[in-house]
Amino acid sequence: MYYPQQHPTLGPWDGTWNPRKRVLFGGATAIRGVVFPVGGRSVLFFGIQGIGRFCYGEGTANRSLAFKPTPDGTIYCYDPDDSSKGTHAYPCVSEVWAYDATALASVRAGRKRPWQVRPYATWRLSLPFQSPRIGGAAYDAAHGLVYVSQQYADGAAPVIEVFRVR
Repeated sequence: MYYPQQHPTLGPWDGTWNPRKRVLFGGATAIRGVVFPVGGRSVLFFGIQGIGRFCYGEGTANRSLAFKPTPDGTIYCYDPDDSSKGTHAYPCVSEVWAYDATALASVRAGRKRPWQVRPYATWRLSLPFQSPRIGGAAYDAAHGLVYVSQQYADGAAPVIEVFRVR
């Protein structure tokens, strides 16, 4: 699936996350891993979701500068976790998007367009460390385990979380 600008099924690129208004994805969303557990129809996408107001510009920890111009002509975005120039929607959370594999197969077969598929559920991924940054996900079919890397969980070091699929 994909969601081009002409078909923003999950929300516009510059939209602010709002599940009640069916905005589930935007410029501050990053998918970092996908798993397809054996024995089910769910394809699980793991990533980061900015849930604050969307902003493109220079990140700053100074809330009073938010949406004001920078010296280079862009704007400041309040984001104490990321000072880079780019997309921001502070704060960010770890999230899972669950898609029905049969819906994805319908796209492959030409019965649906890639932007007509929506996740049937989304949820925040509860992780034990403060960082919401997901680095990737992998699936161990032999043991029914999903491995999720949580970046910056131990200072600059990642931590691997393990979940059992039932």
